[in-house]
Amino acid sequence: MGLPVANDFCAQASIELEEPIIGTAAALTSVWLGVEVRGVWPRSAFDCGTVPDTLRSQLPMWAAALPGFRPQALRRPGREHCPEPAVFVALTGPDCDAVVRLDVPSLEALAEIDLPSVVETIRAGGVPQGGRRVEEPAVWVCVHGKRDRCCAKFGVPVYEAAAALDGVDVWQTSHLGGHRFAATLLCLPTGLCYGRLKADDVEPLVRNHTQGRVHDLTLFRGRTCWSAPGQAAVHFVRAHVGEMALEGFVPASEVETSAGVRVRVECPRGTFDVLVEKRPVGGEAPPSCEKPPAPVAGWFQAELQSV
Repeated sequence: MGLPVANDFCAQASIELEEPIIGTAAALTSVWLGVEVRGVWPRSAFDCGTVPDTLRSQLPMWAAALPGFRPQALRRPGREHCPEPAVFVALTGPDCDAVVRLDVPSLEALAEIDLPSVVETIRAGGVPQGGRRVEEPAVWVCVHGKRDRCCAKFGVPVYEAAAALDGVDVWQTSHLGGHRFAATLLCLPTGLCYGRLKADDVEPLVRNHTQGRVHDLTLFRGRTCWSAPGQAAVHFVRAHVGEMALEGFVPASEVETSAGVRVRVECPRGTFDVLVEKRPVGGEAPPSCEKPPAPVAGWFQAELQSV
């Protein structure tokens, strides 16, 4: 039986407080490592007993060598007896959008891979030895209930709706950040992140994803390769010009000022100067289900003008 939706769910409290979802995707993240981790995920998924110590100790070294690196535990019901783990390297811009699946016999073998060289090969347009490019679009849906119960409560129905569709590679994933925006979902290889999803949102979202378009802006958290103010500025420009095509929107520069962050956004409709500011929304909400209420802030548009 599912948990009832109540005010003590951090996702519900966030909605009631009208916390902005804009600019909340994992910022400056462009190298994703998806690793199939079987078993029950604890709060930190890679602390699962099925993950060897060699891989667990390798993750921080890869993070130090690869700017924008983020590992995610993955799983898919029905694969418990598959002999080899699924492993993906996803580059999500701004210079390269690609997903490559690595053929490795075990997680111990994964720990021995020269991952920076793998990333360099993919970024150069190649395919590393023992890898194959994933051509179909992919979505990873957060269901990490041990990190926050909202992710399981709201994420599982979204995963099931996505898994029922054809033409998309769907995985359950560990914490994507921002569980108060559950259900959260990451699109690959674009790195677009969405939140507050329901099962009915999935089919049109995936359709837009496959067509190279951004889905509903009210559910759009941002593109992970950009900074938080860059994500926010691009969001406001999209809303201003009414353009949902993925390509062509770039936060070309950012300057911090006393009034906020001034971002120059280039897009097919021209160049725009956007001043975004992080300010309180007025009120408190729990940042997660296990934490007490805290002041809530969000990104807002202070100025937007054509250059």
